[in-house]
Amino acid sequence: MHALTLIAIARTLISRGIGLDHMALRAGLYGAYIVVLLAAITSGSRAGLVATIFATAISVYLLWLQGRQHRPEDGATKWVPALGRSWQSLGWVVTAMLLLGTFVAFDRIPALQRLGGGDPLSDLRWTLLPVLQEMIAVHWVFGSGFGSFEEVFHIYEAEQLLQPSYLNQAHNDWAQFLIEGGILSGCLLLAGGAALVGGLIRLALSANTQAGLVVFWLSAIAITAFASAVDYPLRAPLFQVMMAHFIILFCLDCRAIRPDSSRALS
Repeated sequence: MHALTLIAIARTLISRGIGLDHMALRAGLYGAYIVVLLAAITSGSRAGLVATIFATAISVYLLWLQGRQHRPEDGATKWVPALGRSWQSLGWVVTAMLLLGTFVAFDRIPALQRLGGGDPLSDLRWTLLPVLQEMIAVHWVFGSGFGSFEEVFHIYEAEQLLQPSYLNQAHNDWAQFLIEGGILSGCLLLAGGAALVGGLIRLALSANTQAGLVVFWLSAIAITAFASAVDYPLRAPLFQVMMAHFIILFCLDCRAIRPDSSRALS
């Protein structure tokens, strides 16, 4: 969730027509970005740390694209990327890098500590894969029923997986969705994927699409897909609310495309 929030703030910073010409508002957004970044690197999630690094790189790239888009038309002066043109952008990058460097230098990033400590849940995720494959092979047609994973898992649970704590989720939303929903849920996933691809193609071919918009949506989809492969973010209510807002925003972006604004493929 932190990674999606980071790229959402970056997208807001480069958006047109929403009153971001005011210095104080832009400074507030940069400050919010640093706060979210701080929360992300101290969360302890290794997958979250990877997603945060990816989101930070995408954010820098989006700001760079914004600077490239606003190059002078007369050609007298070369365009300068946003990171160099805006002291706020430059200050944000320096602060973010210093923040990350300080936490790494003083070993204050829990996710890095867990990488060297051998987390049992990490091993458990790998051990679960054969069990999840078996469950998919049995339940892929009709599904076991949504919300039934915890009880159905006991049927397939191997002896080496027995421990004082138990699994109530598969820690792989893609697999769990197929196990619980069967072939119909797989068709829903394919339909949703086709709609996303179609919308992204329309955005990419539209002449009035803002620079970086397609990159933003590709990044949001990649982060969500990665998180769902190692955990179950979409089963958390707060993440569900965030996804609902992202879906609405994606639909609005696609709807804003003018019918006569498509670029011809060369």
